[in-house]
Amino acid sequence: MKLRRIDIKKDKDIIISFREDTYRISFGTEEGFNEASYIERMKERVNKFPNGQLIVEKENKAIGQLGLLTRNNLEDYIGYINLIYLIPEYRYKGIGESLLKYAEGFFKQLELTEYHLRVSATNKKAINFYTKFGMKKIEEENEKQPIFLMRKVL
Repeated sequence: MKLRRIDIKKDKDIIISFREDTYRISFGTEEGFNEASYIERMKERVNKFPNGQLIVEKENKAIGQLGLLTRNNLEDYIGYINLIYLIPEYRYKGIGESLLKYAEGFFKQLELTEYHLRVSATNKKAINFYTKFGMKKIEEENEKQPIFLMRKVL
C-alpha cells in the first residue's frame, strides 16, 4: 500500500467516484452529492492540508482515499477525518487500520490530542470498525439522515 497526495487535475474522476460511493453506502443514494462543490472543497483542503488529502494505491491502482484536516472545537483544535474510503475488494484486509494509524500519526505531529469523524448511523460495519479502534460515539446529529459524531482521545 502506498499513500500519495491528491492531485485534483489527475485524480478528479476517481475522487468523485469514491465520494459518490460513500454517499451510496451511507445514505443509499447519491442524492445530495454535488460534484462541483466537492471539487472546490477538495481544492481548499489540498492547499491547506496536502499531507492529509491522500489517494491510497496498491500496485499503482487507486484503491481508496483518506481525508484529514483540523477543526476549531470551542477553545482548541482537533483532528478530523473527513473521509476514509476503500473500494470493496480491499475492505476487511487491515488496510483501514493502517489508514487510521496514519491519521493518528498525522494528528500527533500537529500536537492534537483528539480527533473526530462522522459516520452514517446505518453504516454498522463502519461504526463497529471505529469502535474496535477505540472511538466513542459522542453525539447524534440528524440532518436528512441520522449521523453519529465519534471521537478518540490520543
